[in-house]
Parts: sequence; structure tokens; C-alpha cells
Amino acid sequence: MSKSRSPIFRAQFADGEVMRMTVSTPLDKLDIRRGVRLSIAAYESRKKQKAPAIVGATFEGTDAHTLATYIPSHNNGGEEHPE
Repeated sequence: MSKSRSPIFRAQFADGEVMRMTVSTPLDKLDIRRGVRLSIAAYESRKKQKAPAIVGATFEGTDAHTLATYIPSHNNGGEEHPE
């Protein structure tokens, strides 16, 4: 039986800080919102301050291959761009 691996969400914040974490989400329907929420929570927990804006993010496979790119947008809260 093969073990499924969760993708890694990598978020870069406006202050240059980068958060990387696995996110439990199906590979065929990556949950960008979940990645963003978890990254903000991790930032605020680690830095003990409100998180600045996320300036970009990606979902990566376990082999570091980019699965999708997230580009924040003022109009719709962010866009997903599958690679």
C-alpha cells in the first residue's frame, strides 16, 4: 500500500519571512485558502505579532516540483495558477 504525501505550502510574507508546511489537501484540488490560513497562523504564533501580507506562495510536491502558484490580488483575495 502506497502512502499518500501531503503537498508543501510555501508562503512568502511582505517582510521577507517564509513559512513552509505540509497541508492536508487533495493533490487534484489544492486548497489555497487553507494554506494561507495555516501560514498566517504559523507566522503569528512564531513571531507573536500580526502577519503582514503574503506576497506570493506555492504548493510544492514532495519532490520540490511546483504544483500551483498563488499570487495575491486586491480584487479577489488571490489567484491560483496551476503549473
